[in-house]
Amino acid sequence: MSFSKKVFFWVIAGLLVCSGSAFAKELRGKITGVNTKQNFLIVQSLEESKKPAQTLMLMASNETRWDGVKSLKDLGVGDEVTYDASKEKSGAWKLKTLSRKPSKTTPAAEVSSRGGGAAMAMGGYSGN
Repeated sequence: MSFSKKVFFWVIAGLLVCSGSAFAKELRGKITGVNTKQNFLIVQSLEESKKPAQTLMLMASNETRWDGVKSLKDLGVGDEVTYDASKEKSGAWKLKTLSRKPSKTTPAAEVSSRGGGAAMAMGGYSGN
């Protein structure tokens, strides 16, 4: 294999390996539920291209990077956020990054005390 073919091969291989991160896009969403005990939140997409609006359950971890908040405990129903998540082999969505601008919302502790668990995960949380 000639030198130019080797260079071409490695450039293409590098682009394929890096393509996932090169096309990563932060999405916008509105929080519809937070469960601090099981470490997840429910986000409804605010992206114009997602019609009807997509709702995702995002699992937070020790690897999640936070901006504007320290953890799930600082988030509340109604918060608008930007986030990046990846779909795991299991089908679960792992939250990579989440950013929130300060706003007046229902604190997560209040949502948890209202029994947000499984109903929230199914999008059926009414806040009553």
